Amino acid sequence: MIQSGGRLALLALGITLLALPKLARADEPLDSYVELAREMHLAERMEWLRLLHVHPGALSAKGDIQPSEFFLAKNGRDDPEDELVATLSAFFVPVVPKSQDAHALCLFPARFEWLKAELGLAIPMPACPERAAFLKRIDAHAVSVVFTANFLADPASMFGHTFMRFGKRSDEPPSSPDDVTLEFTADVDTHNPFVYVVKGVVGLFRGKFHYQTFGEKMTEYSSSQDREMWDYDLDLTPEEVRLVTFHLWELRHAKVDYYYFTGNCAFRLLEIIEAAVPRVDLIEHVKTLVFPADAVTALSAEPGLVKGIRYVPSERTKLKQRYEGLPIPADKAPHLAHGPIRFDFGMGADSQFGETYATLGLRLALHDMIDPPNGEPELATVQFLDTRIRFSATHPSLTLDEVTFAEIMSLNPLGRYEKLASFRLRGFAERVHDTGCTTGDCFAHGGDAAVGITFATRNEHYAVFAMADATFLFSPDFDGIGGSFVRVAVGPFAGVRARITPWLLGLATINVSYLPAQHLVGTFDARSGIRATLAKDVALGVEGRANPLGVDARLEGYVYF
Repeated sequence: MIQSGGRLALLALGITLLALPKLARADEPLDSYVELAREMHLAERMEWLRLLHVHPGALSAKGDIQPSEFFLAKNGRDDPEDELVATLSAFFVPVVPKSQDAHALCLFPARFEWLKAELGLAIPMPACPERAAFLKRIDAHAVSVVFTANFLADPASMFGHTFMRFGKRSDEPPSSPDDVTLEFTADVDTHNPFVYVVKGVVGLFRGKFHYQTFGEKMTEYSSSQDREMWDYDLDLTPEEVRLVTFHLWELRHAKVDYYYFTGNCAFRLLEIIEAAVPRVDLIEHVKTLVFPADAVTALSAEPGLVKGIRYVPSERTKLKQRYEGLPIPADKAPHLAHGPIRFDFGMGADSQFGETYATLGLRLALHDMIDPPNGEPELATVQFLDTRIRFSATHPSLTLDEVTFAEIMSLNPLGRYEKLASFRLRGFAERVHDTGCTTGDCFAHGGDAAVGITFATRNEHYAVFAMADATFLFSPDFDGIGGSFVRVAVGPFAGVRARITPWLLGLATINVSYLPAQHLVGTFDARSGIRATLAKDVALGVEGRANPLGVDARLEGYVYF
């Protein structure tokens, strides 16, 4: 039995020795491909970095996808070369029958297509049932990016929204309700608008890729929220469309944080298109802060990429078009809008102090009613962090003149199909000029809320509004309620807004306030402005303000970027 066992051991050893050269030869293609990839510096190539969502020109060269199943190397997020080697190695792992979907060839088809083209990989693609079901569900033959107008009732949609639509027929530009859509959204865990903004700005929400049908999107946006949409049809080849869907499949388990002003719906869609279509450079067209409309602006800036733009009116607009002959607003396409950030500079004079002064201002976002009107809602204001400083030339001094932390104003004209109230919400700090301020120039913080009605012409170029307004302010220099630093004011807020010509706009408002339980019984604040659009991102204007202690007027220049 010992001799028999010895013969069996020798036989096993011989089989092993014979197999070793074969195993070595099986490893040789992987080693040679890795060596070739290094010689070609593929890990440094723009196409590979885009597939990993790495932006070398950013402050950090790390990918902005968190360590997850998206990366095969332990430090793949930080080292593109390690991730490339790990990806090649995973492609050469034998496919386990009935577990093909877990193989790297099935999980990372966009990476495989690019590496195959660069290195000439000769690896057969296994059947991938789950991926095949995903691609069948999307059934993509065309790709478009859809911008949805801002929705002021929801903090998440104040700047608008963008999503991707996959057309089931490449020769049929009009969308079908059955088309699949993709959006990148925050996985929100709060309904508090202030908490939402804070968490969104610092990236405390996890992002998610969400699929719906276009019919569901139409119900949500066009019918329920009465929002206009603009569909930008992209001129992609069938292979590029296929690679877009391949890359989306790769991202399904990726952990991506959501940032309100950077890694948001617009930025992620541009990343996806760039990864699948290396011939375009889209991220270079956006700035540090990214807003939803920046996506379609970047697409339109790439020559030949957008082959058609289609306007999708809301249900209410459809009724107005049908019964009132309202034309399609071609000048409201979002890619025509001015830049969201505004820098202003000017000079003026003040009768209260008998001084002349210079002023500088910077606004983070987004639009007021006399900014260049193309690409923006006609009767809405959305502003965040609008700050202005003032230097007196007569009495040399530098002061903080005013800060608008946030302002949302929507004029909703009453009409046959509109019964919505108009409103304004504002958090601000500004200088108050009346006798209820012990210095005659109090710097006060506070907020106000107003609600009322608006009447406008059919094209909304001329509008008048009247609202009931309530304001609260705090300043140590106030002679407020009971002699305190608190002021409460109530009264009418009214105004007129006019689009005099396509490039000349004006706005005049007045607040008349009653001050209950205060030494000063009443006060007023009247403001007016007229602004001329000189170019898409340049304007010139005159602004004036009257209060109980004087009149102020200034000439201003505005640059948008």
